[in-house]
Formats: sequence, C-alpha cells, structure tokens
Amino acid sequence: MAAGACQEHPQALTAVLSFTSGGDQKAAKVDDRTANSQPSGVFKPSEWVLPLIGVITFLVIAWQSFETRRAANATQKSVAVMEGQSRILRDSVAAAERAADAALLNARALIESERAWLLVRMVPAGPYLQPVASSSAREYAWGNGSRLTQEDIVGGKHLVPESIAYISQNYGRTSGWLTSLWCDAKIVPEINGLPKKPDYFTRPASIVIPKCDDLYAPGGDRTGRITIPWADLVPVSRRQSFLYVYGMFTYRDVWNKSHETGFCFYWHVPPAGDLDPKGWYQEGPEGYNYQT
Repeated sequence: MAAGACQEHPQALTAVLSFTSGGDQKAAKVDDRTANSQPSGVFKPSEWVLPLIGVITFLVIAWQSFETRRAANATQKSVAVMEGQSRILRDSVAAAERAADAALLNARALIESERAWLLVRMVPAGPYLQPVASSSAREYAWGNGSRLTQEDIVGGKHLVPESIAYISQNYGRTSGWLTSLWCDAKIVPEINGLPKKPDYFTRPASIVIPKCDDLYAPGGDRTGRITIPWADLVPVSRRQSFLYVYGMFTYRDVWNKSHETGFCFYWHVPPAGDLDPKGWYQEGPEGYNYQT
C-alpha cells in the first residue's frame, strides 16, 4: 500500500525531498558564514587548553621534585644527627665502662694494699762463727754462746742447723685469721727430691693443724719449731742427703676472703769452692712457693 501511495502522490514526495535538501544547504551556508565571521587572531579552545594543562603538569612535577629533594635532604640530616648521637652514646658507654674498670682496679688495689698478708720466713740457725776475744781468729759457737769442740766440728755439727724454726707473720695493714696449717721437715736423698706435686694434708707431718681461727693482728707473728734427731742430720752435713722445710697455710682477711701461702726452704751446706754461706734458702720445686 505504501508503494501504491507513492505512485498516487508522486508530486508530494518530490516536494518533501526538495524541501529537505534545501534546508541542509541553508544550514551549511550559515555555518560557513559563522566560521568566516570569527576573527583570525583568536585561539580555538582546542588550541590553548592542552598547552595550559601541560604547563600546570610541569609545575606540579617540579614542585613535587623540589619537595622530594627537600625531604630527602632532611632525612639525610636526620640520619647524620642520629649517627652522631649514636656515636656519642657509644663513646659515653665506653667511657663509663673504662671508668668502672678503673674503679674496680682501684678498689682491688686498695684491698690488696690493705689486706692481710701472712708470709713465712725461717729463723737463722747456728752454729755461728764468732770472733775470739783478744784475737783475730773466729770460732764456731752455739746460739747460747758456748763454743763447739773440735769433736763437734769433725762430726760436722757446725754444718747443720742448731734448731729448725720458722716465723709466720702478718705483713699486711689489717688483721688476718689463720684457718689451717701443714708443715713438715723432710730429708731427701737428692736436691729437689720432694714430690713434684705438694702432698699437703695427705700424710702425717711435723706440724698439722687442719682447722683453726687464730688471729694475726698487723705485724703479729707466731713461731713454729721442729725437732730432728742429730743422727738424721749427719748425712745432711756431708751432703749425702738434703733437708727441706715446706708446707702451706690458709687464712682469711677482714673482707672474709680466703688466701693461701705455700713455702719451701732448703738448708744449704756449701761444697768446696761454694761461696754461698750455709743456711736457709727459699727455693724448691715449682709450685711450692706461692701466695694468693
């Protein structure tokens, strides 16, 4: 029916098409006039908006870079300050440790200088050579002043100790208390013939005090004596055997700290050509003479 309508009114359809085509041509002419009527020196929006956005973006990026650099510099300065503070702290700690060590050493030195020191020495033993009145000669005499007989000298009594005695004394500035003592006089067949390791308190000895609490004031002393039969000393006078006095004792100081003193003395009988006089000498195997 549409085809039929078109056929029935061909002139009306032609008029409508002509009107539409004419309207389009008029609109195109109006647009051309509008475009031609704009001044030639004015930028179109599409021409100036994009550059403006680019400038703004550049400024934002530049500002962000500046702020980032400033923050980085501030961070570096903070790190440097923290490192400096850490170094100062380490130096302070090290200085405090050195001061503490120095204080400890000073305290120990003070204690060592003020504490009790119990040591041992042997009592010099006769017979001694003494001058003869109204003469330049000298003769051996006992400790009581009586002279040895020719028989005594031939028997070698002038070469052995008249008595065996030792003195233990506190050489410190404060008191000490003796807590144990072991001492022995021993004759051995050869020099340094004592046991390699001291045998304190493992066998009977000349003097044994396993436990005590004997006060030694500063400068205070005690004397111990040991008796050996003359017959046992005859080989000593002939250097066929050798005499030692050795031992150890323990004590505590005013700070209630325990200490030990080990001692060993050798009776020297000089052989021919030996210029060292007879008498007691502090010597012995390693580990016998010590103080703690």
